[in-house]
This record gives sequence, C-alpha cells and structure tokens, in this order.
Amino acid sequence: MDSEGNTSEASVQIISKDTQAPADVALTVTTYDKTSITVNATGTDQGSGIISYAFQISQTENEEDFTTVETVASTENSCAYTYTGLTLGTRYYLRVIVTDIAGYSTVSDIVKRSTQDNGVTDTVLAEGIGKYVDYAPTYATYSSNVSYNGYGNQTFSTVTTLRWKILFVDEDTLTLISDTIAYPSLRLGGANGYNNGVKLLNEACYVMYSNSAYGAVGRSLDIEDIESVSSYPGATLNSIITGNTWYPNIFKQEKTGFVDNAYGTTLDLSEQTDWVTGYTQANTLKGYETYYEYRMSTSYMDSTYLNLFNISNFYWIASRCVRHLDDYFSFCIFLMNNSGIVTSVELFASYSNYDDYSTAIRPVVEIDLSKATIGRTGDGSLDYPYSIEAQ
Repeated sequence: MDSEGNTSEASVQIISKDTQAPADVALTVTTYDKTSITVNATGTDQGSGIISYAFQISQTENEEDFTTVETVASTENSCAYTYTGLTLGTRYYLRVIVTDIAGYSTVSDIVKRSTQDNGVTDTVLAEGIGKYVDYAPTYATYSSNVSYNGYGNQTFSTVTTLRWKILFVDEDTLTLISDTIAYPSLRLGGANGYNNGVKLLNEACYVMYSNSAYGAVGRSLDIEDIESVSSYPGATLNSIITGNTWYPNIFKQEKTGFVDNAYGTTLDLSEQTDWVTGYTQANTLKGYETYYEYRMSTSYMDSTYLNLFNISNFYWIASRCVRHLDDYFSFCIFLMNNSGIVTSVELFASYSNYDDYSTAIRPVVEIDLSKATIGRTGDGSLDYPYSIEAQ
C-alpha cells in the first residue's frame, strides 16, 4: 500500500520441490588421439533442471581414485568436453557427475579408453578390415582325445606358414583370422563329436595359435562371427518329436533345447566349458531348429567380409546346430564348404544313428590392445603387413 492508500495487485508464485536426481546420465567417447580424449555427456532433469557437469578421470576403476578435472556450468541436456595433456599409450577411466539446481547428482557408468598409441594406429582403424598383420603364434602341439572327439586320438601342430588378416577392430581387442585353412584336418564323430566339437576346435586353436607376448588368444571361427556382419536370418522352427528321442547329453544344457519338459539354461550354440560324453533317450524331445544353410553373397554382407570367410575351402565353424528332418532331429556342427556356403554335417541323429566327418580348422586370434600395438609400420599388404609390437 502506498501513502495514498492504493493497494498492489495480488501476485501468486507456485514453487515445486525437486526430490529427484538427474536421469539418463551417460558419457560417450566421440574422438581421441595420442594425448587427448573428447567425450559427450548427457542427462535430463524434470525438476529444477541441470546446472553442471563434473568431468572425472582415473587410471584405475576404483571409485576413490577418480578426480574432477573440470566442472562445466551448463543447463543443457548435453555437454562436450576434452580431456587434454594425457599420456601417450595409456588406458584411462572416465565418468561424469551431473548435478541439478536443487543439488542432487547422478554419476555415469565408467567409460574406458586408451590414448591413440596404445593398440592400433589411425590408419589401421580407418582401413583395417581385411588388411594383413605380421602376427606369429607360439609353436605348439595339440592332442585330441578319442574319449571326446568320437573318432580317435589325433595330434596337430601349429601351421607356421599361415598369414593373418584383420577381421574386427574395436576399442579393446583386435581380431585376426587366418587367410587360409589350417591343416591337418580334425575329425569328429557321433554323440561325443557333437558334445565336444565346440570345445575341441576352440581349445586346439588356443593351444596352437595363441601368443602371450601380444596378449593374443586363439580360438576357432564361430557362427556368431559370421552372423555379426551378415543380414541372413537364421532358423527359428520350434519342433517336437515323441519317437526317435535319443540326444547327445550336451543338448540338455543348450538354451534352444527342450528335453522332457525342461529347457536348457546354460549354453549358447558356440559355448562349452566342460567336457561332455554320452547320449540319452528322452520321453519327449523338442527344440528350435538352429541349422540353416545359405550361400554367402554381397546380398547379405559387405564384400570385404565375404572375401575373408569365403576362401574356397571346407572348414569347421565352432558352433553346434540342430536340424528337424521328418520324425527325427539331426545333431550337427556348422561348417563352410568350398563354394562359400554355410552348412553343417550330421554327427548324431535322434534315432541313435552315428556318423563322422573330417575337415580343416579356421583359427581366429583375439589380441588384447593393452598389451600390443598394431601398425606403427607397414601398409597392411601381403608383402608389407602391419607390424605388431608388445607393449
């Protein structure tokens, strides 16, 4: 009221109490080089609104080791930041704390990133798939036991003449594949060949094609490697049979298998940790048909990958599959034939029929990029492959 007796107009303000911390908080690496890492932080807040982003860094994953390098005042739902002055070839752990006006904060998940010289060079990252790397495994011999392969005792040694091409490039791991098959061939047979084919193939490649100096671990090519770069759909038929119900014992562990009213819960098609032997007859046998056959072509995958997989040779693919034929199941191991067709071979049938088959190994090597640097020299050609050096 003023001195003349005039009263002001009424004014109303509604205040909402903020009781929730920011949501959808995330941190993503956008670019990096030898001494810096650029990130983008995001977050939302439906109450008082975002007020700041605190960018943190550590050289371990321990929560108490993180320090804030800069707090950026911002009311936006995203904020870019560059960590500078970092050490060449060093692994860093990054996270962001997003705070709202009311003082509530949310911490992002930890993001791992190494500065550029650790692992692969820019050239390898940009042009790597299908290029050669001057990798050499440690020479070793592997013995396959008749109790597990379903055929007979077999002994193999490292093929030292193999050349290696880049199959996948990612943040922490460089995956190589042999440019041709590895002889001698491996024979699998019967229920035990199906039971243990995945483990045998992977173990043989681990023994013969690893090299700890580079953090390199050998394994066999599997069907997921091919599916990850292919648009061809796999089989999904769900089949039930009540006669001819013999099955290799590992099938009971498979997530796509169904034995006597119980699904398996342990193994995917390319997984196996323990040796399994024998076969059993069920009352009811059911399962998804995981077998499929297709000719690889540019209709389903990039020509670079097509040339990596299709090498005009037969070789095992370390993945089990099941096929429904009339009134029985066929238990198979995937393979690649010499026409570039993903197919399979039956080792055991649910009417207790046995078979065996022999073909080559196609080794794959996964290199830990915290232990090796790729591409300081070389151009990725057959004559001048990218170098590999231990850290």
